[in-house]
Amino acid sequence: MKKTLMALAVAASALMSGQVMADVSWQQPGNLDQTVNFGGTITKPEYQNQWVWGVGAGFDSFQSSFTDLSEDKTELTFAAKENMPVLVGKVTEAFPLDFQAGYGAAPQIQFSGFDGNKIEMVSNDRSSVSLQIPVKGKDSLQSGVFTLTGTAQTLVMYHAKGNDMAFFGSVYSKQPGQIFYGGAPENAVSYSGLVSFGGLGSDDLLALVTKKYPDVTKKGGNTPMEGTIDRISGGAASYAFGIKAGVSQKVKFNEAVTENTEWVAPLHITVSYS
Repeated sequence: MKKTLMALAVAASALMSGQVMADVSWQQPGNLDQTVNFGGTITKPEYQNQWVWGVGAGFDSFQSSFTDLSEDKTELTFAAKENMPVLVGKVTEAFPLDFQAGYGAAPQIQFSGFDGNKIEMVSNDRSSVSLQIPVKGKDSLQSGVFTLTGTAQTLVMYHAKGNDMAFFGSVYSKQPGQIFYGGAPENAVSYSGLVSFGGLGSDDLLALVTKKYPDVTKKGGNTPMEGTIDRISGGAASYAFGIKAGVSQKVKFNEAVTENTEWVAPLHITVSYS
């Protein structure tokens, strides 16, 4: 009776410790020639599905006249009448605490023209960025350059374990793998207009953080920071790139415009993750 109880105790202990007692596959009597495969599954956490993105519309309907042309009718200047978001992103839930880079939480943004060549977003000043977008002409040849002057708005929030305060601020990216790399040049980002372009404000991000971490109920602001992955640890983020109302936009044509003309400058946008 004691031996039986001991055997049952050993079996229960093995199950509780996570050990697996596999069934034995009996072979025919005699010699044995068989391979036993050992292995399992390693699951990599992925956070890219916590991001959602949207692209604006109405960019192919700018109306201009010959009076808007200058430089011997080779340069067109116009402005948007209202804020126009080009690319907007936000998270739908807060991220875990102390997770590492490489799990799909850091968006990587890339722009390219109709010719497939990469277009770099460059910093003009603290409040604006620009893209040099090729204008597509007849026979798919480049007929000019559209200089899009826009604004890059970024906002992140993070907190440390055991702290009831979350910190927020804009981030810029200097190298691949950082948050918003390709769409947040240094010395050009802010978050003051993020909500007006459809992004999330600091109160929105705090609500996401508090929902997952109920003890975090306060927030404090920071100056612009480099977009390392710890800037969204236990936190959330939002992004917007767009054209501000009233800001001058410019198209430089290779040849003078002498008749009614429709111009098009396709901008291809991709968002991947690191």
